[in-house]
Amino acid sequence: AYFNRGFLKTEMKEFEASISDFSKAIELDNTYYLAYYRRALSLGSIKNYQKAIKDLDVLILNFPEEIDAYFQKARYQLYLGEYSESKNNYSKVIQLDPHSVNAYNSRAYANEYLQDYKAAIEDYNKVLIFKPNYEDTYYRRGLSKYIIEDHQGAINDLTKSIELYPNQGDAYYARAAAKLKLKQNKSACEDYNKSVQLEYNDDRHNSEG
Repeated sequence: AYFNRGFLKTEMKEFEASISDFSKAIELDNTYYLAYYRRALSLGSIKNYQKAIKDLDVLILNFPEEIDAYFQKARYQLYLGEYSESKNNYSKVIQLDPHSVNAYNSRAYANEYLQDYKAAIEDYNKVLIFKPNYEDTYYRRGLSKYIIEDHQGAINDLTKSIELYPNQGDAYYARAAAKLKLKQNKSACEDYNKSVQLEYNDDRHNSEG
C-alpha cells in the first residue's frame, strides 16, 4: 500500500511525500528493492543525489546486472561532478547493453568534462551508428573536433547539424569559429551574422543527455 501510494505521488510530482512512503515500505520490508529504486528516483528529482546513489548502491549490491541502477547512478554522479565515476558506470551500462545509445551519449558528456575529447568523439561515433540523424550529436562532436583542432571535421559536423536543425544559432557560431581557423573569413562572417540573426544562445547545448 505504501509503495503504490508513493508511486502515485511521484506521478503527481509530490516527491517529498513519495520518499516518505517508499521509506515506510522499506521499513516494513528491507528487501523491497523496487522501493529503493523508486525512492532513488524521487531523491534525484529533488536533487538529493548523494542519498539517491546510496539507494542505487543497495540495488546494485543485490542485482549486479541491473542496468537502470547503473545508469541512474552514473547520471547523478555526472550532476555531482564525479566525472570519472560517472564514466565508469556508463561503461558498465554499455558492457551490459552494447546498444544503449543513451549510455554512449552520456558517457561522451563525461569524457568532455574530463577533457578527453577523442574518447568523447568515439562515443558520439557510436551514437550516430544507432541514430544517424541526431543533430545534437553532430553539434557536440563538432565542438569536440574543434577543440582537438580538427577544424574541417568540426565544420563538416556542424554543417550536418545545421542541415538537420537549421534554426540553431549556436551551430552557426561554432562553425564560424572553425572557418576562421581555416582562413575562410568571408564564409565565417556569414555564419556569425546568421548566428546573431537566430539570437545565438550558447547555453542551449549545455545540458546532460
